[in-house]
Amino acid sequence: MAAASREVLSKHLGVVKSSKHARNPPGRRQKTIKNALPFIASNPSKENKSTDPSIFQKQPITTELADQYAAHLRKCGEAKDLFKGKLLHQQIRQAGFDTDRYLGNHLLQMYGKCGALQDACLIFAHMPHKNVFTWNLMMGAYIDNGLYKAALKTFQDMLALFVVPDAVTIVSALTACSTLLSLAEDVAESLFNKMPEKNLVSWSAMIAAYAQHGHSTKVLQVSRRMQRAGLIPNEITLISILTACSHAGLIDEARYWFTSMVNQYGISPVEEHYNCMIDLLGRMGRLDQGEELLRSMPPGTSSLPWLTLLGACKKHADVKRARHVGGGRITVHANCRSRHKFLNQEHLHNGPKKAGFQWAVLFSEH
Repeated sequence: MAAASREVLSKHLGVVKSSKHARNPPGRRQKTIKNALPFIASNPSKENKSTDPSIFQKQPITTELADQYAAHLRKCGEAKDLFKGKLLHQQIRQAGFDTDRYLGNHLLQMYGKCGALQDACLIFAHMPHKNVFTWNLMMGAYIDNGLYKAALKTFQDMLALFVVPDAVTIVSALTACSTLLSLAEDVAESLFNKMPEKNLVSWSAMIAAYAQHGHSTKVLQVSRRMQRAGLIPNEITLISILTACSHAGLIDEARYWFTSMVNQYGISPVEEHYNCMIDLLGRMGRLDQGEELLRSMPPGTSSLPWLTLLGACKKHADVKRARHVGGGRITVHANCRSRHKFLNQEHLHNGPKKAGFQWAVLFSEH
């Protein structure tokens, strides 16, 4: 789950992770290495475990050959083929090239994805020249294997050695913190403030982390700081902000951001934005305003915002308005099971009395 959350968050925040970041500068040293690629490609079976060096051709390690090894290591990681990955590693090690940062990073990534943390840690420990990508891979390996405290310890070690974290580092650290349910405000601010240059990715990561854990006040504080820094929030950032406003019951603040999104930033609201606003208005009992906003949504929006307002009508026992809402957009979807289930549950919970009877009548009409 943590790995999936990290991937989703990275994707939404625009964080791109590429192995090219780990490449050494041009002018790689030429060193003899026994090419294991033809052997492994033609002998994928685990039955053939021969590693006699005489089998392999000798040729200098070039950028092209290193890229071939890297590509095969990536495939091993994706397929979780530890056997083939270790064969590749053995040949690289025999040539004394496993301390090379480019191939070392790919070995580290392969072992991490295969769940071989002991091997990953050995690669990491013996790499003499680690870059930020190396540290990110080690943190990712720990997170993918459920060792969140070890990931945070790696992050602390990284900072102690004055390695400058990037957006991927921050996302990984926040993922580890959130999974451990220990995203204390001072810790989050500390790792955020370690970044020498804060861009939209880092600001959005911070806002999303606070919103996820219900720190609405912090969400708004960081959002205002981002504004003062001259950065414009994107669609995803605004969902986090509006979610925080909804949970905290901050109608005026939500109106400000929703209006600014359209008039100041030129961002067209999507279903999630509308749903946050309608949820907030419903929580606060402003059902008339919620219905007005609901009916202003563009065509093609799903039934979710309508069901959200219908839930608010239930909470505030506004059967008349629910009749309008239930007979509006949702009736377009004749098989809207969520609406029928909702109305049916209300009838079962309350019985055919008073408001419960009225809900049952409303249900029968549709």
